[in-house]
Amino acid sequence: LGGYARRGLRTLVCAYREVEPTEFDKWRQTYLEAKAVTGVARQAAVDIACEAIEKDLKLVGASAIEDKLQEFVPQTIKRLREAGIAFWMLTGDKYETAQQIAVSCNLMQPQEELLLVAGKTEMQVRECIARWREHPR
Repeated sequence: LGGYARRGLRTLVCAYREVEPTEFDKWRQTYLEAKAVTGVARQAAVDIACEAIEKDLKLVGASAIEDKLQEFVPQTIKRLREAGIAFWMLTGDKYETAQQIAVSCNLMQPQEELLLVAGKTEMQVRECIARWREHPR
């Protein structure tokens, strides 16, 4: 999967496991309770519920496809950068995939490095940016 990501490909992984009815019923109740949570805690509750069932999976296979840029995106971004406009790339992609996409659409040069800002809370993101400001590469 790392090789696919470094080439900027989108991946689909298929895996499974057998789940006993009692385990499923217990998980389903947890999942429904998580979906009922309101506010900013909802997504975290759903993620925790999903992680509880998505474990010990048996890999069936993986595939990758090229996710092509729309026409003229690289040229447009190049011209905007030449005009002094700065860009931020926000993505949930793997680091390698994000780097490949950024290069292919002229957001960065191959020798440049992305600033990886990783965090699930505002405070974690702020701390990551502060560390980078203290010790830029």
